[in-house]
Amino acid sequence: MQLIFGSASPFVRKVRIALEILGLGDRVTLVPVSTTPVAPAEELAAINPIAKIPVLVTDSGSRIYGSAVIADYLQTLADTPVLIPASGDARWEVLHRQALIDGMTEAAVMSRYEQLRPAELRWAPWVEAQMEKVWRGLEAMEADSPALHGEPTIAEIALACLLGYLDFRFADRPWREDFPELARWFGVFEQRPEMILTAPV
Repeated sequence: MQLIFGSASPFVRKVRIALEILGLGDRVTLVPVSTTPVAPAEELAAINPIAKIPVLVTDSGSRIYGSAVIADYLQTLADTPVLIPASGDARWEVLHRQALIDGMTEAAVMSRYEQLRPAELRWAPWVEAQMEKVWRGLEAMEADSPALHGEPTIAEIALACLLGYLDFRFADRPWREDFPELARWFGVFEQRPEMILTAPV
């Protein structure tokens, strides 16, 4: 298999961590691509019409887009550990938490993209509205922090990637003082070898 990736993307990082935890890392070749929102890489657009990463190319040549869908596919290749339960309430709980965190991450990425625009074109109220989504989501995660402890699911992986992205791209918006339980949890989780291996650059 091939994973089309960029090392700074929190969505790519989520997939890479899932690969490692599931023991599938040695089955995937990482294919780096340099792309931007306004100048998508031609080779990426050729395999994904919306030119977004990550993209997983399976052994059969199928292309799977989107970190959530890729993670679900990867779970079918490994019996354990269970990052995404196969059925029942547990599955929907994990998937709905992942959806919330993915939405928060998308808002953070959109805020980052706005910073890349020429200064005279940046829309500060829009940036603040996006970051408010992130902070409201973190408030929900802080209130639900006891659910984070135990073996990680794809939801915890997604949360760790979001928090790592905030450290990487938004050092001017420290989140730990506002969310001490998340800070304690992340302080442990970020020491996992999969997190160290996939640190953004």
